[in-house]
Amino acid sequence: MPEEDHNPNALYHLAADLFRSRSRELERAHKERQSLSRSFSHGTFSSWLYRWLRGLIAAPHTVPLGSNEPIPIPGTGECGITFIGHATTLIRFARGRVLTDPCFARSLYSLRRARAAGLPPGALEGLDVVLISHAHADHLHRASLERLDRAVTLIVPPGCSQADGLGFQRVVELEPGASFRTSNGAIEVIAVPAHHRVGLFGRSRALGYVIRGDGPTVYFAGDTGYFSGFLDVGVRFRPDVAILPISGYRPRALRADHLSPLDALYAFEDLGAHLLVPVHHSTFPLGYEPLGEPMLWLRSLTGARGMTDKVAWLDPGTSCVVRRPYASLPGGQGKPI
Repeated sequence: MPEEDHNPNALYHLAADLFRSRSRELERAHKERQSLSRSFSHGTFSSWLYRWLRGLIAAPHTVPLGSNEPIPIPGTGECGITFIGHATTLIRFARGRVLTDPCFARSLYSLRRARAAGLPPGALEGLDVVLISHAHADHLHRASLERLDRAVTLIVPPGCSQADGLGFQRVVELEPGASFRTSNGAIEVIAVPAHHRVGLFGRSRALGYVIRGDGPTVYFAGDTGYFSGFLDVGVRFRPDVAILPISGYRPRALRADHLSPLDALYAFEDLGAHLLVPVHHSTFPLGYEPLGEPMLWLRSLTGARGMTDKVAWLDPGTSCVVRRPYASLPGGQGKPI
């Protein structure tokens, strides 16, 4: 075997070269898409402002289909994922429950929620860990956290003072690379970097998390732009399921901190995961793109690549079950296997 295969520095440089090459591909693809859509009015500040004003008047707070579906009970070697809305998901193993970025708000910064949170019966009961990716209000929403049992462990990035004073018995700050294990040993959470600016001059921290239990390994990206960390997580942890955001990418400057559907597919490939669960879409108009565009674009991309069955197409309140060794229903229809 060539000597460079054993050289960590050589492997690092190969990974860096691969990331730069893929970043250039993404930049070209987004520029081409932008040039093709310049003649249309959507994706501009004026159209975003119109949708915001219309939301204030019409208050389109709709109840999603499937919000009353029961949460599937995973068996040994399985993991259930329930999409509640925005970046909020319930990750359930046979012996543990993890909730991500709980936000059930009807509005944020006067932006009306377009689709209600899908909370199946018992979704907020028996939680072991609640993960907070960063301190933006659509991910750390204090009023939503106040609805939870204070006995649950809250995991936050370093220096996340916004979580103070909520009365949780245990708040754990994790540095990237650090881990936390529940007292019964059933769930392990490992903090990994995210590429998302938080706070004044972007000095605060944002995290993603790798969740291990008695079943598939799950990676929750939180909120992030495309960066080399996906390759690193893929090599180190080999996640089976990738929960990735897909909106907030217009105007172009927002892509530094948010994934587009195309970015998410590249990240999914970097991770080497088997199932993509798209989140952070169709809820709040945080970017200039229309609310329905990210999922339409993702369907188009996956259809063209023959990857439709690698995506869990979940509505708020619906679930899918994943088994290890990896298996899922064709089309990711959100039903237990």
